[in-house]
Amino acid sequence: MGNLRSYKCIIYSIALVLVMGNAWMFHSSKSNATEITSIPNLLITEVVPDTDNYAGYDAFEYVEIYNNSSQEINLKGYHLQSGGWDAKIETSIKIAPWDTVLFWTRRQEIQPITLEAFNHNYFASYESKYVDESKLKTLDNIGGLVNSKTQTVSVFDSNGNEVVRASYTGDVVYTNKSITFTYPQDDSIVMQTLSGNVKPTPGWIDPNQAPLRPKQDEVAPQIPANIKADAGNGEVSIAWDPNPETDLYRYNVYKNGTLEYSVSPEKYNFTIYALTGNRDVTLQVTAVDTSGNESEKSSPITVTPAHQIITQEERSSNDRDPKYQGLWNISKDGPVIPGLVQDLVPQGLG
Repeated sequence: MGNLRSYKCIIYSIALVLVMGNAWMFHSSKSNATEITSIPNLLITEVVPDTDNYAGYDAFEYVEIYNNSSQEINLKGYHLQSGGWDAKIETSIKIAPWDTVLFWTRRQEIQPITLEAFNHNYFASYESKYVDESKLKTLDNIGGLVNSKTQTVSVFDSNGNEVVRASYTGDVVYTNKSITFTYPQDDSIVMQTLSGNVKPTPGWIDPNQAPLRPKQDEVAPQIPANIKADAGNGEVSIAWDPNPETDLYRYNVYKNGTLEYSVSPEKYNFTIYALTGNRDVTLQVTAVDTSGNESEKSSPITVTPAHQIITQEERSSNDRDPKYQGLWNISKDGPVIPGLVQDLVPQGLG
């Protein structure tokens, strides 16, 4: 009987050791798994280091900063640094949650260029996409972004701590093209390069450039209601009633089934420009909340814009490069066809 009890005790002891060992091994393997536990609240999502020139210098370089948090961030006292310059933000610049701000790097020689010229450089006559002055800040009297070798752009907080960094090399720099980044996925502050030589999208990030916003619920917003569309000459304006949700993030406007643009929740209209006349355009709108839930598309509305009207106007001043101003002024007192300036080519000239 005593031997039987001793045998049972040995069996129980071995079983306990095995259980404890498996539990330790499970905990160890779980703790060694790669998990992203920390992502910076500020992300550098896009840089444009090389553009058309003004007075011999790149005129429209910018750095795009994204607020990857649910709280507004005031950048006053922060620093942006790249190459040989370090620019302190002296004024209050607030970035809304999950929104962007652009920093336009401007040497003294290119400071005559206006915000309108910046927007026209990137969006031509597509005025609905123009970046608002509140989201475009200038960093004046600095050297700009370097086009060659390995370069780094960093953001430092008001205490001098580096909060995010993005690097690029000269082989991905192309004139009037951007370099895009996605968020760090290794618990660091270093952005990962997505692509170079891509069309710039100032003020608007691609979904894969930032992590998903926190999921608060699974309920999609209501479908935007009372959609109205008005066809004009080479353009179509669309409007809708504001949604009642308090957690609205964007309205998505679709043209012929493809996402055309995302509109801030404070806007309930959008105009699509540069359309071909006498061709049907089908429009739909969705609402997206901060949890990433998107409503169903609104019922499609099909309209047909007329051809773009080309009129005569006085020539405005040239904001591109002063060395061309003399040539530009030759016909200053005479009329011109602004359609050519607006990237619109009349029939017979293409």
